[in-house]
Amino acid sequence: MTTTYTTNKNLGEPAVGDTGWGTTLNTSITAIDNAFGGKTTLTVPGVSGTVTLTASQYQVLYLYITGTLTANVTYSIPSGVGGQWTVYNNTTGSYTVTIASAGGGSSYTVVQSGRTVLLSDGTNIVQSTQSVGGSTTQVQYNNNGIISGSSNFTFDGTNIALAGTMAMGSPFLRNRLINGSMQIAQYNTSASLTNGASGYVCCDRWIAVNSTGSTATVAQSSTTSYGGIYSLGVSASTILGSGNVQFIQRIEAQNIADLAGQTVTLSFYAAATATGGTLAANITISYPSALDNWASSTTPITLSFAITSSPTRFTKTFTLPSQCTNGAQILITASNAGSSASSFSMNVGSVQLEAGSVATPFEQQSIGQILTLCQRYYETGSIFAQSAATGVSGSSIQYVVTKRTTPTFAFNSISYSGSNNLTQQAYGTLTAQTGYDYNVTSASGFLAANWSASAEL
Repeated sequence: MTTTYTTNKNLGEPAVGDTGWGTTLNTSITAIDNAFGGKTTLTVPGVSGTVTLTASQYQVLYLYITGTLTANVTYSIPSGVGGQWTVYNNTTGSYTVTIASAGGGSSYTVVQSGRTVLLSDGTNIVQSTQSVGGSTTQVQYNNNGIISGSSNFTFDGTNIALAGTMAMGSPFLRNRLINGSMQIAQYNTSASLTNGASGYVCCDRWIAVNSTGSTATVAQSSTTSYGGIYSLGVSASTILGSGNVQFIQRIEAQNIADLAGQTVTLSFYAAATATGGTLAANITISYPSALDNWASSTTPITLSFAITSSPTRFTKTFTLPSQCTNGAQILITASNAGSSASSFSMNVGSVQLEAGSVATPFEQQSIGQILTLCQRYYETGSIFAQSAATGVSGSSIQYVVTKRTTPTFAFNSISYSGSNNLTQQAYGTLTAQTGYDYNVTSASGFLAANWSASAEL
């Protein structure tokens, strides 16, 4: 009678009634044992091209490949043979070891010093788990269920290199805007702004522009709906058709020049209402014609966003114009695109401009840090002085923070006893950016006054 053999492990099957089955059975049992724990050692010196494995070689569980390669080697499993193998490529030499099926399907190249589990369906050789992606030094990550690597994140055993943008859950010093949290309001916590007027009137570093057709109120609003504890708001009883309000921040050149021509992302919370009107909103990006000089400017970027009455976080990614080496301006506008409306309002908060294409969590800074940054552009204080009985007595004001440029200095809310007065002029040794010297003149008496020093853009 004739013994037949199984497809995958070449196990002998004696024919029914065959009396010589003992030897065949013992051979098959040995092959089964090898399939669970046997080892085949394949030595590569002098081997090249394709080598077809014999039944005794591929019956085992473990293929151990060793020696110094002198050429690329492919070990071929016969067509139609399926199974699973653990493969260890312990070779040296600048060549490759590949496991293939004579069935002509896919093959797998085992890296040197690599251990892997391979499967065959009789045609294709594949890794039993997903391939590990990336190359030497690349840090691996989960890419939709597949382990991948990227040249943007590498580790060589000593140094970590990161390209692109790191989105940190604990943000730190990324925002190129100052007081985007609206926490500092040295000017006023609330101010009236007539139609057609603009200026720094409320939250530091933010210009408000009123083109509603009526007087508006600009105010620092205490709210947690805009990503922080404050927002900057404007309200008016009416707004004409095509009327609008704007919030503007100008960024000093040396704080933005490194991002000129680069991808940046602006993120912010905003909401608006216009009873009976039609809301529209956009942001514009501008740069001045000369370094930090906003006498004239160019606006190459306008991006719209769908503002509603519900505070929403918006993000916009764009390429910052290369001319922003002179400085940059971010302008947020809400307008009435319909007929005249009543009860108009707009609020913005947590405004952030950062490098890269990812809108990271809003950068939280201490209130002391924000105040110091704001005082480079605007600072207020007060004095209390007594003049001499006759003649002139003088004193000095030392700014907390050196100003961006020579500031515009002004005394206000001056009060005094007798005929005392205050001479608003510098007379001493302080430099224009670090402080101001003043005189108190006339007869003996006391004088008090508030002061401001503005170096805004």
